[in-house]
Amino acid sequence: MIAGFRTVCLATVLALCACGSSSNAPPEGSPYSCPAVDASATCAVDGSSFVATIQPILAKSCLPACHDGSPDAAWPLTDYDDVQAWTTFVAKDILQCTMPPPQSGYPIKQSDRQAIMDWISCNGPP
Repeated sequence: MIAGFRTVCLATVLALCACGSSSNAPPEGSPYSCPAVDASATCAVDGSSFVATIQPILAKSCLPACHDGSPDAAWPLTDYDDVQAWTTFVAKDILQCTMPPPQSGYPIKQSDRQAIMDWISCNGPP
């Protein structure tokens, strides 16, 4: 029941975030480039796993400045369970190009953003 609810919530967020051209654009006047990612709810079965694909992306673009689980950090993204708990927000931030913020100094490549979206679309396999 919870997994079904989570999937419906994620699909709703993805649909809402994908609407309109501004959802995949950086803030007005920003020098930050944020190419669009495919927000379709189709699971691309490519063998992506959290450990092999997602964890390294998070380690270089999300953990160093904000999501390392320290007391002063924003919500943690340090392990599979943490990320599973926040997939709806991660998807929204990836689609809206709000994370990582350009001023953080930890850019994320379009291919890494797409890998995260594909992994979420596949219900986040471990």
